[in-house]
Parts: sequence; C-alpha cells; structure tokens
Amino acid sequence: MNGKILSVTVLLVSLLSVTCGCQSARQQVIFAGTVKAGEHFQHALDGRFTFTMEPSEYGWLVAVYEIGRNEDLARLTPPFHFVPNPTQIEGWHFRNEDDTGPNDGSVNAPQEEREFIFSPEVGLSIDGPEQHYGVTPEQVKCVRLFGRGVLHIQHLVLSPENIGNRAKILEMNFRCTVSWPGSVKL
Repeated sequence: MNGKILSVTVLLVSLLSVTCGCQSARQQVIFAGTVKAGEHFQHALDGRFTFTMEPSEYGWLVAVYEIGRNEDLARLTPPFHFVPNPTQIEGWHFRNEDDTGPNDGSVNAPQEEREFIFSPEVGLSIDGPEQHYGVTPEQVKCVRLFGRGVLHIQHLVLSPENIGNRAKILEMNFRCTVSWPGSVKL
C-alpha cells in the first residue's frame, strides 16, 4: 500500500510540476539584436516559442508567443499598475521629466535591465476567457516558474531633446536571455 501512495504522490508532484512549469531542467537561449524605430524583431526560441519586439510610438513592446497562437504569453509580467511595465521599452524612460537630459530619477521607469515572465497557460488556464476574477499572486508565480527572461539594453540612440515632449528610441542594441522548462517525461 505504501508503494501505491508513493506512486500517486510522485505522479501528483510530476503533474503539478507540469502545470506550473516547475521542472528542474531548463532550456536557455541567449541572443543579441539591433532594432531601429518602427522595426519588428523576432527570434525563435525553439520549435514552440518566439520572442518578439513589436514597435510602438516611443519604442517597443516585448512579447513571447507560442507558435500558432496570438496570445502574448508575457502579458502578465508585473507590475500591472503605477509604473511602466518592463515589457514596454520606451525612450522617455531614459530621459528626465522635461526631456532635457538623462533620467535623473524624475521619471520612475525601468532602465537598461528588463525582466519578463511567460507561460503557455496565459490565456488558457491563467487569465483566460472563462476567468471571472483578476489574476492571483499564485497564478503570477506559476507563470514566473515556467518562463523567465532578461533583456539587457546595451546601447540606445534617443530622439533629440525637446522640452515638454517624450523621447523616442531611434535605435537600440540589446542582449536577451530566455529560459523555460525542458521536455517533460513522465
């Protein structure tokens, strides 16, 4: 009987690991890129996921997609309110409030290191169409346990300073590291 309980427990732990992406073996991809204003960037992570940078008015939006789906799997990267999200990389984050010089702390925004999280469960079992409540901290933890990435901005060219306006990124060099669970074998 103890053998059966142990087998069920191991299976349950394995299934929980699959659900939350808690496997110990992780795949990792490191790549670099250069983008100019208005350009779209895409990098295949494996046969399942694609990292993208989609152009926006002031820079780019970082997203991760599962091949065959239009759901941004990184859209639950915190914080959700009050300060710019790390997946939004915009020129004005790197200038002061008046757009007359470098960010002196007057603009509360992430800087050169941008961490993001992702999971294929986003839009399905996590924050999917059937969910009738906001995302829970436990769900965000599950997303974080599955996929993580860090984008390091290595060089930026911003639009000229223009008092009272928002700076745009004209060109950006970056390096990115992304990891997610390896293949699951039960």
